[in-house]
Amino acid sequence: MNQKIQSTSDDFIESLSPEELASFKEGYKEFALSELILALMENDEISVRKLAKIAEVSPTVIQAMRSGV
Repeated sequence: MNQKIQSTSDDFIESLSPEELASFKEGYKEFALSELILALMENDEISVRKLAKIAEVSPTVIQAMRSGV
């Protein structure tokens, strides 16, 4: 009666091999970072160049993080 219903994504994650799971998690981290940067930039109306200046990195670094490269 207390059976947990699994989502399709839960089924997918459980079907991955350890190597595939590690790769998935790494890709997810990159995706989450990219989305976070985009949201912060949009919310604060800040450009890639301005964020790069604040973070003291090159705009190329910000652009790569933003695009998930």
